[in-house]
Amino acid sequence: MKIAARSKKAFRFQFEVPADAPCRECRVMLAIEGIEPAHKALIESGGASMNLPVNGRIAVAVYFAVNGAEPKLEMKQVRMAELGGKRTPAISITNTSDAHGRLDGGLETKDANGVEFELVPDGTPILPGQTRLIALSPKTEGNKKPPEMAFPLVAKGTLDWDRGSFKIAAEFRQ
Repeated sequence: MKIAARSKKAFRFQFEVPADAPCRECRVMLAIEGIEPAHKALIESGGASMNLPVNGRIAVAVYFAVNGAEPKLEMKQVRMAELGGKRTPAISITNTSDAHGRLDGGLETKDANGVEFELVPDGTPILPGQTRLIALSPKTEGNKKPPEMAFPLVAKGTLDWDRGSFKIAAEFRQ
């Protein structure tokens, strides 16, 4: 199928699950990509030239629960952690069930300088059987730069997931 540039096309997909399928989560990736390069760049330098085609792909993850699959998240620890080469507030979560879960919500936070902001969890999925250390980062609006955090931070609030929530009151020290 071809889709012209700047046009729209509706897609519908359907999964038929056998009646005797076990309780589990299925994950599917739908990918749309071009066969022809979207743009060709010509690079010329020092008597040499190179033709550089540019392609793109749009991918959408689809998760669906089969026969009652659902996440079961357990909070293990709230602490400072080394993430991306930087000391960061974080929460350790284990998923002991058969479907992915995600954290949402936020923690009202005040730093050592009295600056108030909200710490929010990274929204990536916690897959079945996985224990993940989830970063808690200052929430930003639009193109605003996140606040520089002056430690210690005092944070309290609730982080939610599909089937429950975790009440948290913590102090984060550098």
